[in-house]
Amino acid sequence: MNWKCQEASLISEGIAGSLRSTLQKLTICHNKVADAGIEALAPALGQCSSLVTLNMGSCAFEEHGATLLGRELGKCPALTELRVSDNHIKNAGVEGLVLGLGLCHGITHLDLQSTFPGIEAVEGFTVLAEALRQGAGASLHTLELGGNVARMKGELR
Repeated sequence: MNWKCQEASLISEGIAGSLRSTLQKLTICHNKVADAGIEALAPALGQCSSLVTLNMGSCAFEEHGATLLGRELGKCPALTELRVSDNHIKNAGVEGLVLGLGLCHGITHLDLQSTFPGIEAVEGFTVLAEALRQGAGASLHTLELGGNVARMKGELR
């Protein structure tokens, strides 16, 4: 399913309205939300005081969307689980996401599987490690990094 900004805006309106204080779990994985959809969704998600779990795996967003998510989800006091696997969020996106989530002290489960494409895996791990050293994710119990194969330039095919 390809999402347009219209679909994301409709979901965002529902979340920002009556669901803002009751929504605990949102799964929209395997939808092509992309960065434009994240722009529409992120502000509403940041208002969800009871959001515990967000699954946005395989939503076709990249670094801009990841940074927006991190900034807004950092405002969610109840958030404990975030799944953003299979999105090419790259280094800047990982940094923005993890540093933003650092404000959310209860996050215990972060799924970053298959988020660093190709050569960027080495840099992605470096960015992630630095963000974690700075205190982001201090309450993490589970960090999923599968599918992020670190390769040297000459090994890419």
